[in-house]
Amino acid sequence: MNQNNPILFFDFLGLEQRKKWKSREEKERAICMALKMSNEDISTFVDLFDPTFGGEYDFFLKNLEFDTPLYGNVDVDWLITLLAVYQGEAGYFLKGMNLFRIYIIGKLWWIYIDSMDDPNVKFDLRRFGQKNEIAAILAGQDLINGKITLSDLFGIDCYKYKCGKYLIHEKSRRFSDKKRRYRRYRKKYIDW
Repeated sequence: MNQNNPILFFDFLGLEQRKKWKSREEKERAICMALKMSNEDISTFVDLFDPTFGGEYDFFLKNLEFDTPLYGNVDVDWLITLLAVYQGEAGYFLKGMNLFRIYIIGKLWWIYIDSMDDPNVKFDLRRFGQKNEIAAILAGQDLINGKITLSDLFGIDCYKYKCGKYLIHEKSRRFSDKKRRYRRYRKKYIDW
């Protein structure tokens, strides 16, 4: 049993992990790796790093709040979750809905589940509208409308970080006499 986490109804052993970020540099490195892995494409970014609906790397950006130059402190969890619901991860009826409405529905659900799950938490509607969540909504709307890109949102110079080696799949081709013999997939480590 993890001593740092409360005992909850859905997580009665206290095993739910809460990621703690140590420094701004660690946050910047994580965001740079996420931008590189998704090629700065919003739908790929959401598919890979969605913590709510189970992206491939769902724990990678968990509990991340980042101070952006355009919107101030942005809750990246909420941003990715709102974009995932907008793209249709939560069902057909919420697909394409306004992000403010998605936020209201999701926050009500989260407050209700949290109050039922933890006996120390009350059903309190004053938990609506935290500044970092509103900033996530505004940033998400601008991303959807094409006013900004992901690199504009975070405003990080990713070239100063050498983030390590990541395994990617790359198509490789072998040519002989200007004819393609075969194509195979090979694994390649890229250091960026």
